[in-house]
Amino acid sequence: MMDAKGQILYVIREDLRCEIDANRELTDNTALVDLGLSSMELITLLLALKRRYGVRVDAAVLDRMPATVGDIVRLLPDHSSS
Repeated sequence: MMDAKGQILYVIREDLRCEIDANRELTDNTALVDLGLSSMELITLLLALKRRYGVRVDAAVLDRMPATVGDIVRLLPDHSSS
């Protein structure tokens, strides 16, 4: 099973069809804009994570739009308390 960052990278590559170096190391502090994601792609990412992993995407999430990989990791169900 993939770790949380692997899941995020998988969704970015597969659902958003974004080209990200396979050897790219993601940290919690990796900015999503540094991955080349536009604001529209970020919303698409959130919806893809909702569909695949049950991530809650509500007004509170959209009000404080995730800016880093760590922000996205904390949205994943198994990591919400970390």
